[in-house]
Amino acid sequence: MSKERPIILEPPAGDPYLYRVRWYDHVGRKRQASYRAETEDDRGARKALADAQRKVDELIGKMQRGERTNLAKLTVDQMFDEWWENIVGGPKIGASTANTSYGPAFEHRILPYMGQATIASIDGETIDKFIGWMNRRGYSPQTIRNTITALSSMLKTAVKWKRIPYNPCHGVFEDIEVPGADRRAFELDEVYDIAAAMRFDRDRALVVVAAWIGQRKRDVYELRWEHVDTGPLELPEGYRASLRVWRRKSKKWATIPLFEPARLALLWWREITPHPGDDGLVFPSSAGTSLAKQSSAWYRRHWRPATARAGLVRCANASCQARVPEEDAERLALDPKRGAANLARWTERMAAHQRDPSKHGKPTGPRPTDPWECPKCGEHDVVGPVFHELRHTFGSHAVAATGDLMQVARWGGWSS
Repeated sequence: MSKERPIILEPPAGDPYLYRVRWYDHVGRKRQASYRAETEDDRGARKALADAQRKVDELIGKMQRGERTNLAKLTVDQMFDEWWENIVGGPKIGASTANTSYGPAFEHRILPYMGQATIASIDGETIDKFIGWMNRRGYSPQTIRNTITALSSMLKTAVKWKRIPYNPCHGVFEDIEVPGADRRAFELDEVYDIAAAMRFDRDRALVVVAAWIGQRKRDVYELRWEHVDTGPLELPEGYRASLRVWRRKSKKWATIPLFEPARLALLWWREITPHPGDDGLVFPSSAGTSLAKQSSAWYRRHWRPATARAGLVRCANASCQARVPEEDAERLALDPKRGAANLARWTERMAAHQRDPSKHGKPTGPRPTDPWECPKCGEHDVVGPVFHELRHTFGSHAVAATGDLMQVARWGGWSS
């Protein structure tokens, strides 16, 4: 019997209405599928034989296309384990993306919803119902989009490995509308207000430098003194202070000029830093390691409270945008799950847990803080400035200072 081509076995003695298809899968294991006639007559036998022949044709087609022939029982959970072990954390999907985006998406949403489903059963209908499930649970459009991105990345690998013929997530992203981010450039006094509101000298220097070098947050975290040329306090005529940065997104080195506010901030910080050294990190954590390893914690504990103290937190209603009082702003800034929707969801899950602890798990994390209500429009959520707006600040002020849009784009690493 050939191990290359599926065959239909002759009906066994005493059972003329049973047809069996036998083939070998991609690892050489013998597999078999049975087709029994619905009625014990010639018509039933012909139908069972036709079903068996269709199975043979399907298997031959898969073998010719290089697809695997034993995928009926491969679940999303099993595929995730293979994908995470072999692909995630490598050059295409870095550890940061894996730990902050893909990991939580699978742990909290994808695997609970479809972990036991076979990957062969996932289609457009499954994806649409999954998006509806997330919508009903109050996830934001951006979170839903990030979740589908993570799922699509795994299924793209499944297609590459010949586990499934196509990626059912293709074309789904157009249906997920994410409101455009309200990004702006800070006024210079706002930059210094945020810096002054920071609790530590390191963060005061970091904010000013970030506003005047135009790099992404992770690139600012990874700056090293060996790549900084501030020159002396009083620069000789014609001396150009500069900074060499490694851009993780484009994976290229770039040399950019140090504008005077950033240069002075670096000179001041180097003079007082508790972690001096020519080859050390410019802005290390208290343990001397990169802030990138605790980016979310730094953002929650330092950036957001400082923007609240600087009076830059406002009503989330785009047509209102009333300033939030400092005491309310700082209270909300410290809560990563602020907002009426999160509080309602937490309360619902806690009530379900108290009714039946064996069936409903306790909600994770502390109780979200009571939402703020805008006295003007009644909105319950707030928005605050994001670190990335310091990059926009650099672009705006550098263009105003130099008048050279293309040069500033090269300094900041913008592609257009």
